[in-house]
Amino acid sequence: DGKARAIAGSSEADAIALEKVDDYTSEAVLKHAGKIIGRNRREVARDGKTMTITYEGLDYQSRPIRNKAVYERQ
Repeated sequence: DGKARAIAGSSEADAIALEKVDDYTSEAVLKHAGKIIGRNRREVARDGKTMTITYEGLDYQSRPIRNKAVYERQ
């Protein structure tokens, strides 16, 4: 629903807002003390054979991070 919810167990984020973009895509916004520290996007291919997860944000020292992982169904 895109509303921020409190999370526990993370040393970096204290809230997350999840949103369904479409049947194949979801996004999450991570926050700490009200400030956006990262965005995560999950996309499943329409054929269901791969999932791509991208993350852009900041590490614990406020340095930029960009990660992309692609998973293939076996």
